[in-house]
Amino acid sequence: MMHEFAPILASLISSISRAGLNVVDRRQFKDNGICPVAISHWNNLFPVLMIMPMVLLSPASRLFVEIFFTLEIIFLSFLIQCVAHAFSMAFRSFRVSDIAVLSKIADITVPLILLLFGFQLIPYELFLLMPVAIALFIFCAGGGAVIRDCKAPLVLVFALTIQGVFAFFIGVNPFLGIGIWGLLSTTCAMLLWRLIFSGLLLLFKGPKWAIYKFPQNSISCKKFYFRGLLTLITQISFVFAIESNNLMKVWPLLNATGLFSAVFASVFLSERLSVKDAVYVALSSCMGLILIFSSNNEKF
Repeated sequence: MMHEFAPILASLISSISRAGLNVVDRRQFKDNGICPVAISHWNNLFPVLMIMPMVLLSPASRLFVEIFFTLEIIFLSFLIQCVAHAFSMAFRSFRVSDIAVLSKIADITVPLILLLFGFQLIPYELFLLMPVAIALFIFCAGGGAVIRDCKAPLVLVFALTIQGVFAFFIGVNPFLGIGIWGLLSTTCAMLLWRLIFSGLLLLFKGPKWAIYKFPQNSISCKKFYFRGLLTLITQISFVFAIESNNLMKVWPLLNATGLFSAVFASVFLSERLSVKDAVYVALSSCMGLILIFSSNNEKF
């Protein structure tokens, strides 16, 4: 019983800590207007520095090299970094409550894609949730805002969908089955790859020297260390959650970041959550619960 509950708890922790990351990032954008690519790159550094000594000075070091060059880990790390950038792009154009509703669309796109390719048994009636989810987002964000910037929502839903589908098939179980050392090695490998990918993006986006110079005037030390800690917690809990053989039970929780972000933003950023926004967020969250209770989680 405890073994079955652990991935669900890990998914909840991952979503809550990721919501904290979103709030910190929004504060950084609001205070400094710093490029999200630069924030993403430098905020990937501290988690690597935190976990690397634990890996190199423990039995996990024997697994690290093998895991680091595993194609599944490399691609998953790339997808996670893409999702992080997609959230940053979306948060620059839409409110946290809008993103909370938008992100729930991926709760539908992931199982529907698995259904179309015959990898999941799901009632066909769930197709009807797609236009409902899209309508909720348009009503919440406003038609004008969606028309002005339709790119960010499309990119975010696409990134979340690809990540969810790939997580359904990824074979990290052999590493995680080793225990805590496999978990630490996998997490460290993914964080290091994320640092590499974000650095490459920063290298191509701006001046080459930007990858080497820490923007100390734009990113405060407190936010830097706090965000690094949240990133480490998010990554470890996410890796642990996706090794579950029943991803459809944990996916709605993994994708509940927008919901928690809306709550945290109203508390820590003084971004008012109106009754209308709360209704839209609640309705979109209910769709995730419908998927949990309606899905037949048998793989083919």
